[in-house]
Amino acid sequence: MPSADRALPGAASRLSKHLERAAPSAAASRKRGRSGAGGGDAPAEKAARAVLRAFPSRVLASQPTASLVPELLVGFEPVGRYVAALSERFGHIADFCADPAGGFPAVGVRWRPAAFVPTPLRPATAHAVVEVAPGLVLPNLPQALAEMELLGQGLVAQAVAL
Repeated sequence: MPSADRALPGAASRLSKHLERAAPSAAASRKRGRSGAGGGDAPAEKAARAVLRAFPSRVLASQPTASLVPELLVGFEPVGRYVAALSERFGHIADFCADPAGGFPAVGVRWRPAAFVPTPLRPATAHAVVEVAPGLVLPNLPQALAEMELLGQGLVAQAVAL
């Protein structure tokens, strides 16, 4: 069995093909169509979406494949970790998904309809809200996208609202 720190014969060409396809596998896509905990009070589903453009190809193009082989981290899934971090921090207002095969170089963001119903201010969500009435808040989407981009620093090239 080869050790993890040595390349296999012919592995450079296989690695090159793999790296050209894009990023490592990501967490499985969440099921679409679920609404948050709000029930019948939630407004009709909005077409509000966002895409976090990621995985800059210039990182791979900046070094020859042979120099990337020693740096290969087996089992390290930065996209999966990023999607998990997004879900942990912003799961109350959005669902996140990424292509596990790396074919689409972006992380999808689907806003939950229940997030657009004014709710009382909670300290855990105060980092990305705007007050709409005394004691009632809504998500501040530009601020949330900026924080998502900052959380993915080095992985996310741009946060785009669609």
